[in-house]
Amino acid sequence: MTKRKNERSLIPLLAVLGIVATPLIFILGIVAGSQIQLANILTADSLSSWISALATVAIAVLTFVLAKETWYLREAQIEQVNELRVQSIRPNVQGGIILC
Repeated sequence: MTKRKNERSLIPLLAVLGIVATPLIFILGIVAGSQIQLANILTADSLSSWISALATVAIAVLTFVLAKETWYLREAQIEQVNELRVQSIRPNVQGGIILC
């Protein structure tokens, strides 16, 4: 059970790292490309549009990951509340004596 939880917590971390690394690699590619005179293909306007589009996609994916993790936390909270409700109803028995 703990292995499954570790795997589930590792997947969002890897997704976030990938999402953050993608624009950085893209920007590094642009810098490297400008050094080999490929800057004539992309104008400054189209380049900024591509960067804005990639940033928007990254924010959308991060929002999805955040929503998914929030959903998991909400499920865990509901499970905890239900367990506490059951424990509060259950009588406390010690040595044959019921304690209230």
